[in-house]
Amino acid sequence: MKGWFKTESDTSRHSDKNGSLFVEEIISCSDGKYNPIRIFSSDQILKATNNFDANHIISHGRFIWYKGTIEERKALIKKWEGDHVFSPSADNAHRDIAVLSMMSSHKNVLKLLGCCVEFVKPVIVCEYADKGPLQLEDKDGTPLSWSARLKIGKEIANAVAYLHMAFPRIIINRDINPQNIFLDENGTAKLSSFCLSISIPEGESSVFDDKVFLWNIR
Repeated sequence: MKGWFKTESDTSRHSDKNGSLFVEEIISCSDGKYNPIRIFSSDQILKATNNFDANHIISHGRFIWYKGTIEERKALIKKWEGDHVFSPSADNAHRDIAVLSMMSSHKNVLKLLGCCVEFVKPVIVCEYADKGPLQLEDKDGTPLSWSARLKIGKEIANAVAYLHMAFPRIIINRDINPQNIFLDENGTAKLSSFCLSISIPEGESSVFDDKVFLWNIR
């Protein structure tokens, strides 16, 4: 597919830049304590998605989720929209990977399988969720039942509470919406995005972000 052929120097440059930014985010979020993260090659990602074929897309928004098979395992593959140097996104892909790696042991978070740093922005590989992103209505327009909504709300609340309490610094997600919640084959809710998350310094109860919004934990 035109546009996805990269030179060896392109791959090396992206790997070096993304690697260094990723380490910075890991240190910032977790004081440098994290589980090893599997690194996939760009060739593996392109093969899994058939060169990011539109027929593999299951969700399209600020970023695109593809279904694919990598190392004989079904997976969800997350790619940022507009990922070229002239249209930077406010989303922080490196923070997304760092926090997702810390949260992957939680049953209500989409498990991180690895990432690829050979593109302009890292591509993330996660466990497959059979029922896909949360839909508040089915295809014929029937709303999701209140009991199902309550169950999903409780499960996501569990993940958010863990995010607030389990790490040296409190982390606020700031990006919870149906598009970022996936459902597995049993209907268990899985939070998937941490790219807009922000940390509150240890010992503090609030923080200003770069848009001068005040975020606090009470």
